[in-house]
Amino acid sequence: LWAGVITYGTMTLFLQLASTLSASFSALIGLIPSFISLSPSTGRIMAVTELPAAEPVSPPARVTVSIRKTTLSHYAPDDASQLILSFDYDTPIVSIEGRDDAAHMINDFTAYVEEEHYTGMEGEEFTGYGYYGMLEQAEDNYSYVHNSGAELPIEFSSSREVAVLRADNSVLSLVYSDYIFTGGESGVSLEKAYVFNTENGQRLSFDDLSDDSGALRSFVSEFVAAQAQTDPVLSALTV
Repeated sequence: LWAGVITYGTMTLFLQLASTLSASFSALIGLIPSFISLSPSTGRIMAVTELPAAEPVSPPARVTVSIRKTTLSHYAPDDASQLILSFDYDTPIVSIEGRDDAAHMINDFTAYVEEEHYTGMEGEEFTGYGYYGMLEQAEDNYSYVHNSGAELPIEFSSSREVAVLRADNSVLSLVYSDYIFTGGESGVSLEKAYVFNTENGQRLSFDDLSDDSGALRSFVSEFVAAQAQTDPVLSALTV
């Protein structure tokens, strides 16, 4: 300025530009730590996007059990108003959403159980408590009472009810309760339970629940016996 190289106005303009450039450079330098901190985050995001897609989870299968009721009645041959036999039973019909083969396998088994009940055949053994076996007994009983005048019950009966204890994505549990009356003071009550794997329709047994089914059977028997001793109703029946 003193030597006359630049004017006062030029010096003022230079100082203003230097201040502006310094501020911009400082702001640019300040962005470097931000870029450094963003680098790991960017790596993590890229790693997540490169992960394989998760396997879809199937929703639980819906298990539906409907009960079909069958009632058969037979009257005396010489008196259409005199009932001598009532024979009724439940048939469970299973539906499993998305598992038709499993449902079909279970329904095949329950159909076999129904056939045994109706015919009175358990395997190759005739129990005498199927429909025709009980009908023969009821007709013989009616003839005896009618001809002798004995004061005995005339009506025989057989009933079967099916209860669903559990029906879900894994297990189906059915309990068959039978009551048979063929005279006397009271009838006979029987219960059978069947448990199925609802994934494949197979019937489950003790062998499927433990590697040592014998030990499991012993444990269950001892547990039930102990429960019977503490239950007043069951203990009275076992005396």
